[in-house]
Amino acid sequence: MEKVRIVIADEQEAFVFPLQMRFIQEDIENAEYELITDVKYFDELFMLHQQIDILVVSERLYRKTLELHDISHVFVILEDQSHESFYQNCVCFSIFTNIQTIVSGIIGLAKDVFKDSTNTQQTTKVISIYSAKGGSGKTTVALALSALMSKNFKRVLYVNATQMQVQPLYFKNEARIKNHTLFDGLMEGLQSPYDLLKSYIKKNEFYYLPSLSSPLITLGLDFKVFTEFINGAKKDNQYDYIIVDVDNDYSDEKTKILGLSDKVIYLVLQNDAAVYATNLMIENFTTSSIDKFLFVKNQIGNQKILEMKIKPNFIYANELSYCESVDESNIQPLKDDESMQKLMYMLL
Repeated sequence: MEKVRIVIADEQEAFVFPLQMRFIQEDIENAEYELITDVKYFDELFMLHQQIDILVVSERLYRKTLELHDISHVFVILEDQSHESFYQNCVCFSIFTNIQTIVSGIIGLAKDVFKDSTNTQQTTKVISIYSAKGGSGKTTVALALSALMSKNFKRVLYVNATQMQVQPLYFKNEARIKNHTLFDGLMEGLQSPYDLLKSYIKKNEFYYLPSLSSPLITLGLDFKVFTEFINGAKKDNQYDYIIVDVDNDYSDEKTKILGLSDKVIYLVLQNDAAVYATNLMIENFTTSSIDKFLFVKNQIGNQKILEMKIKPNFIYANELSYCESVDESNIQPLKDDESMQKLMYMLL
């Protein structure tokens, strides 16, 4: 197997070495790294024809003559984002972008050179957003997480797996699914829900399945439609992540969704009713696979952080700040929130 040749060229050693270390942490086999910080050496190297899989180069070292070489992917690190239009055949990142984000983006966009070099085949991961009490910010967090992951070059599918099928305000101008022939097909069960519904998937900031036109009970459908749809999408392996917005009741079908999830973000609103409901739920959890649950205290602000009966095996993941202006129709403040970005990086 030929080695993947990765050349990182930047005068700043403080950028070059952390970038290489992040590539190494991604567990890429058969990669060959060349780090260049000397301008004279860089120019001498490219006096001869070069064949390179990935070139990460600073704006200062970029030369138009690089286009004459056999380079599969060129990524330019910009000091000034307004210069991006000058590099039409390249992908640009700001020098201020997080190192992990840069490497994730490069790997995502250069899958053709990495396809035989990663240690393990990437499979679709399901992340469910769940809470024991309504009004915890479940839908808003699910939407913001979907958008953030998509921004980090992940292929994300958002699924509103709720009984009422209320269209999130974020999609208020989008059409809902109203095909009664489709609903009859879902009731008959002759085809899998994923095969029947996948043609309705749309793309906004991320991929999403539009809400159905009416609550499930009105359409004569069982909640297992969503369980089987998510399971089918996971097996199809067309997405990096499926983000599932789950109802806050605790039924057999909801348990199945949590069971097939790789991670469950458990949101706990900081009020007495929400913490009480969470503690009751925790008491009924078994000890199997509980490491998949990440407890997140939401809407911290100036409020007292209430105590939860977290068992030793549970992971207390994060605290999300309270943003009064955040709602389902405007997720930008939460996308920009540092605590939300931290949560996203924990999952990548």
